[in-house]
Amino acid sequence: MSATPGCGACGGTVAPDGHCWDCGTAQPSFRAHVEATAGPGAAAVSDRGLRRAVNADAMALVTAGPWTIGVVCDGVSMSPRSERAARVAAQTGAATLAARLEAGALPEDAHHRAAVRAGRAVAALAASVDAAPACTYVAATAGPQGLWCGSVGDSRAYWLPDHGPGMALTEDDTGEHDALAAWLGADAPEPEPHIRSYRPPGPGRLLLCTDGLWRYLPDPDSLRVHLTPHPSAIRATTARLSDIQPPASRPPNVRQSDDLADRTRLDGSRLASSPLGDARPDGASHPDDAGIPDGGELLDGGGLLDEARALVAHALDAGGHDNVTALLIAVPAPMARDVSGPFGPRAVPRTC
Repeated sequence: MSATPGCGACGGTVAPDGHCWDCGTAQPSFRAHVEATAGPGAAAVSDRGLRRAVNADAMALVTAGPWTIGVVCDGVSMSPRSERAARVAAQTGAATLAARLEAGALPEDAHHRAAVRAGRAVAALAASVDAAPACTYVAATAGPQGLWCGSVGDSRAYWLPDHGPGMALTEDDTGEHDALAAWLGADAPEPEPHIRSYRPPGPGRLLLCTDGLWRYLPDPDSLRVHLTPHPSAIRATTARLSDIQPPASRPPNVRQSDDLADRTRLDGSRLASSPLGDARPDGASHPDDAGIPDGGELLDGGGLLDEARALVAHALDAGGHDNVTALLIAVPAPMARDVSGPFGPRAVPRTC
């Protein structure tokens, strides 16, 4: 474990969530760049971007039996401790999905329960409705029966097939002037997620992302074009890590995302073996809970991880005005052959 630095604002002690115990200031380097994989079939990258003081995006990536589960959340910038809201929501959503799917629940029911529990966990963080942390939420599950997505807010899921046109699998909860119309938090009603399933006829990629990516690449075709990793994307990632943490303070071959966490490798076996029980009612989280990446080595490149890096690198090259997160799950051709019933997306209505 590396030495814990003092607060950049007052020199005080930095807490495990990246805030100063004494003055409460968020530390800019905390989770500035995060990478995670779950075996060869899923990978995610999150970056603070070039204009934000902290990374208020969060992601969780886990496996549960035949299911691969991904959750991406984006802290609402106008709310207090939005980065904490995003981490708690991602943790709770992934843990609930894994527990429910392993218990044999229908994917639609699992997604609805996960969104509701994530909303309650975020609401529990609020001191009052006037000081309520908030975030958006999108979750996806991929398994032998197909794909399912659930969303609240404007974080998105896309289907990017190897051949043929892609599509958005989620609908933005936005109103006039693209103002956010739904989110998780104590100042919002209990979430009613948009849940959708899709049975793909062939192989492709399931992408979850925050608006820090899709505002630069809003349509599936442009996203798919930029999936192809270039050496410049890898060089940009390495340079980005060097900018975040000076070489003198960074151990060799270690990427910086959290100086406060044990630098253990974030591989698929670790994520899959994380405790996935029911989320804590008080919304407390831990770096190992539900595959929440919180620190680790610079992951080996290749495959999906390089594709996720390429998407994030494009957003940074285009201006990096917001936090950027891209989570990719590979969907192989056998999934399509194993699924019975009509192909195509279908909306799944839910009522309380």
